Amino acid sequence: MPALASLRKAHGRRVSWDDLATVVVGLGMALATMPSLMVSNPPLITYSDVALLVGFAMLLPRMLAGRVHASPLYLIGALCLLCISLIWLAVAPYSVQVQGILRLTYAVVVLPCAIMLWRPSVGRIAVLAGFYVAGTTISVLYGAAYGHPADGRNLGLTLHPNGLGHTAMLAVALLPFLVGVLPAARFAALFAGVVCTYGIWISGSRGSLIALALVALVYVLRERSATAALFAWGGFTVLVLVLPRLVSDTSNNVLSRAAGGGSSSDATGQRLLALHDSLHEIHEHPLLGNGFGTIRAAQDAYVQVFAALGIFGLIGFILVLTALALPLFTAKAPLRLIAYAAVGYALLAPFTDSTSDTMVWAALALCMGARDSTEAGQATGATDSSALAVNASGSTAARATSSSPRR
Repeated sequence: MPALASLRKAHGRRVSWDDLATVVVGLGMALATMPSLMVSNPPLITYSDVALLVGFAMLLPRMLAGRVHASPLYLIGALCLLCISLIWLAVAPYSVQVQGILRLTYAVVVLPCAIMLWRPSVGRIAVLAGFYVAGTTISVLYGAAYGHPADGRNLGLTLHPNGLGHTAMLAVALLPFLVGVLPAARFAALFAGVVCTYGIWISGSRGSLIALALVALVYVLRERSATAALFAWGGFTVLVLVLPRLVSDTSNNVLSRAAGGGSSSDATGQRLLALHDSLHEIHEHPLLGNGFGTIRAAQDAYVQVFAALGIFGLIGFILVLTALALPLFTAKAPLRLIAYAAVGYALLAPFTDSTSDTMVWAALALCMGARDSTEAGQATGATDSSALAVNASGSTAARATSSSPRR
């Protein structure tokens, strides 16, 4: 198995139990991008959920020995969401409510906290991110080869075309981190980036396109990269020049839908109607919301959480996302680069109903690894076989010291 072979090569020794657990969790990350592969529905249980839970169960002794090292913003936000969820569970314990509470708790609390307690090294986080990108690439290629829906929008191995667009956008957002940790993988990252961008194209997801453009803008401004700015400007120029040939009233590619063609007018009308209903629910129940029965109604994650869980739930949700995205501005490279995934989702949230899907939160949970503290973020790597791609650096440095200049 290539993943096991790379782990063996990186460590220079036998594959450990932690290595096997990393591969199992990584498999869960890859399957998270393929929610159509499920065990049951209802209750919704995907093969990704199974693999992630098995992988974290394998790591349980290590996690129990770890310390809670999370941002106060995350802890306060998660506590708000849990408290409101428990109130609704006590008030109206019907099946839809219970499933909504379990999915939200699993996505927003269990997955990030598992990464936090595991405290994987930078190299292991890169392996998990690589699995997510690889899974998205497979989903897009599968959709391109076998998915030919009547409306022209492709869903790959997800359950909806928007799901394909969302996973593709998050995969692209993870690429700067992967290249930062593993520069030798830049050509593979370039291939994955092209495939995932094509995935957004065939999905017709306008929200994913907008989020990708905004993430690119944030990247240019934050990294102050002249090369990235040049590529962005060049791509924008080419897009403007060829736009008339790519857009038509009957096509459902992402640019046609963004320009108002295809099925976009119907979708926009449905979104506005759902938004109106959710705003009415917010007006009626501003403090505790209206419960999980309408958690996906508004096609806007922030409005949906407000309508379902009230103002305190919305505050908690925003605090969690802020905690996951903030390391982009506070942590050190390359680890901080993984926070682009959280930034991407925060920008996507106004255009999606996906609030507690594993396909989103599997990527966001990795952002818990981007901590400010060197002790928390990187010292683990020293005892955890170090970063997988640079295992030999210690011996290289020793040889360089012992063979100091004889000229």
